[in-house]
Amino acid sequence: MKKLVLGAAIAATLAAAPARADITVCTWGTITGPDALVNGMTYGTADYLKYLNESKGGIAGEKIKVLMLDGRYKLDEELKIYRRCADQEQAVVINGWSTGAAKALRDQIQQDAIPFISESFASEVLDPAKYPYTFIAGPTYEQQMIIALRDLAAKGGKNVVLMYSDNEYGRGPVNVVRQSGVIEKLGLKLVDLVEYRYDAQDVTAQMLRIKAKNPDMIYVQGSTPQLIVALRDAAKAGLSAKLFVGNMYNISPAIPQQLGAAAEGFRAIQTYAFYGDDFPAMKEIEEYAKKNEVEKKDIYFVKGWLKGKVIAAAIENAIKKAGGKVPTDIKAFRKAVRDEMESLKNFDTGGITPPFTYADHQGSVQARIAEIKGGMPVNRPMHRGESSVEDTPLNVRACRFIMTLCIEALDVMWTCRWARRWSRLGANGAGRRRCFQSHCRHAVRTRRVTEGEITIEWLPAPAPILPPSRGRGIALRRTASASVR
Repeated sequence: MKKLVLGAAIAATLAAAPARADITVCTWGTITGPDALVNGMTYGTADYLKYLNESKGGIAGEKIKVLMLDGRYKLDEELKIYRRCADQEQAVVINGWSTGAAKALRDQIQQDAIPFISESFASEVLDPAKYPYTFIAGPTYEQQMIIALRDLAAKGGKNVVLMYSDNEYGRGPVNVVRQSGVIEKLGLKLVDLVEYRYDAQDVTAQMLRIKAKNPDMIYVQGSTPQLIVALRDAAKAGLSAKLFVGNMYNISPAIPQQLGAAAEGFRAIQTYAFYGDDFPAMKEIEEYAKKNEVEKKDIYFVKGWLKGKVIAAAIENAIKKAGGKVPTDIKAFRKAVRDEMESLKNFDTGGITPPFTYADHQGSVQARIAEIKGGMPVNRPMHRGESSVEDTPLNVRACRFIMTLCIEALDVMWTCRWARRWSRLGANGAGRRRCFQSHCRHAVRTRRVTEGEITIEWLPAPAPILPPSRGRGIALRRTASASVR
């Protein structure tokens, strides 16, 4: 009888005790499927959180439960995964994939009140007021497109072709930019719109059509697999890769590896540091790689590592404000993490990007235009001394992306491999660039500076492009740091 009473007392005590909270982060991507060449950003996020578990015991003494799932670039599968992450797994943060899923879920995410980091950079999912739980990690697709358009206008080009896939990822950003009127405002002419099937294996007919338009630039709103098909068939049609510019998802070693000379001169928007370059976060990756297999050694893995750092920082800050204990109320925990994510200011990304300030839910809108040259496995040039340029051999990248354009207005950020930190320039690049090392300190007095083989041109960053349905048009927004976002 005493045993029964004692057992009942223990059961009652356990029932009365608060449930132990978990820190669960859920991330999905195209692990298998048509977009798998860029899935390093899914692996990178999961691996950073695993790195925290191994090196620091997790966050606040609690291990992070990391779920990495395969959405296969299928909308129905992605929607199922979201519900699993939100309901069964009780994830405190979710990292999703496609533009189609991000748009389909954008209202549901706000209702569920779960911090959601989207791999889609469509402006239609970015609105801190309307979608307070949705974040991205860089310039929108529309802003990236305008960077390329402004570059063309600055070089005296005129005729533009926009080439895009037949899904939300392709159509949405192109429609937003077209309806904004920015092409005409730049003095450019849109000579053709070319849509192609996302899984197309031959676009020769489209390339012959484009060739007849005699364009000065062909902007591809697609991903690496589609870009490879486009450049391959462009070469057949006699179109040079130098005419093509792609977005942030078109920087991959697979492009020159598979195309060779047919990729020479292709340019793309670069928003993150290259895998293998000399920056502090790369040291973390190298430390992790000593004990673990790194599945994808590319710029997208670095992007994923960045997202992991942002997620971990927001969770850690939320726990600190909760007295150092993981909140047991998942709704309150999610809300606190969202608030802390939005409050990140000048967050050190370890050199992956300039410091993140997440009030605008973008973090950083800086970008470079990178170009494939030579097919040589060399590092991105960095400055050393007054005017020298160094190319360091690198065995992890089978292409040579050369920085030709760095874009940001009013406040320009610059990184130095020796100082390993960012410093500011004055308005339009005038003033002094300081890398906090005596041997790497010099002035930039003009908007265009040529040093060795590298030309750096400081141009205004694109104003945010918002969908016409919001009725806000294009406007410049100023932040406390006076940068154009």
